[in-house]
Amino acid sequence: MTTTTEQQELRDLADIALKIGRADLEKTKQITPIIVFRRADNTVHHLRFPAYAAGLMNNGNAKDAIFGFIRRKVQEEGLTAVIFATEAWFGPPTALGLAQLAEIGYEAYRERHRYKNVEALAAEGLCEQIEVIMVTAQTAEYVLYLKQAFRRDEETGKVISYSEPDCEFDSQETFFGRQKMYGDCREENIR
Repeated sequence: MTTTTEQQELRDLADIALKIGRADLEKTKQITPIIVFRRADNTVHHLRFPAYAAGLMNNGNAKDAIFGFIRRKVQEEGLTAVIFATEAWFGPPTALGLAQLAEIGYEAYRERHRYKNVEALAAEGLCEQIEVIMVTAQTAEYVLYLKQAFRRDEETGKVISYSEPDCEFDSQETFFGRQKMYGDCREENIR
């Protein structure tokens, strides 16, 4: 796939957020969420959650409020890019998870496991549980997912290794969920 200038600019911004996240991990063993905004004049600004507020990303209502605030900021201020980075669990499906998905279909699988987190799905053998730095970067046209897995020393919690970052681009048209900032942001598209 050929990368456009806009995609490369988005990747560059995402890489900055990834580096800040890695520095957080190495200094404090956790990432406080990072929000980066690019304005129409190409100035870039970032917001940091205070360390005591990092747990808000584990609360669905708090995430709705945070992303709703950012969405309003995008609309009111005409922001041209939004980047969000945090520490997260990533759960690629196991063979068992893929078999169940094939057997009952995506919608039924999603409904069956709607209220389960990665830890619960991994306990059932449906996915792996991998700790990652997750960066989601968006413009009105593109969505970039940049994730970098890492391993910790079990005794100290210190990061002992990182994988190579994995980067994927998608279209804003097919992106949905509470992090959606551009395009059709009706309620059914941000849930």
